[in-house]
Amino acid sequence: MAGGVVLLGYEHLGEPDIAHVEHAVGALRTQKASDVDRAGLVFGRVRSAALDPTESLTRIEEAAARLRRAEATVDLTQAQWRTSSYSGTNGASCVEVAFLPGEVAVRDTKDRTRPPQSHSPAAWRAFVAAVRAGRFGS
Repeated sequence: MAGGVVLLGYEHLGEPDIAHVEHAVGALRTQKASDVDRAGLVFGRVRSAALDPTESLTRIEEAAARLRRAEATVDLTQAQWRTSSYSGTNGASCVEVAFLPGEVAVRDTKDRTRPPQSHSPAAWRAFVAAVRAGRFGS
């Protein structure tokens, strides 16, 4: 599909619904019920496969952060690591976080020889919001 779909509902006015479908060489506008229904099915399938706006933005920001990291390696030697407040008393299941310009680094406290994971600030905010909302259990 090279264009958009607009469905106009006029049933409440006693008029037929209209589907306006843009395509590569023009547009089609129809009131034929079977065409309007078909356009509605296609629109529904596309909508169900689409990400919500927040997740779309998060993925775009993650991709941009990956591109920035590919262009310039961040020096983590001066990073100020913070221990997670969910770590418990013995630190056995601990992660540390460092907030850097344009990214958030996360590492496993038990094995600091492994490279930390790097995330966009938007992805980190979405993750923290999901934890606070209980989406990963208790």
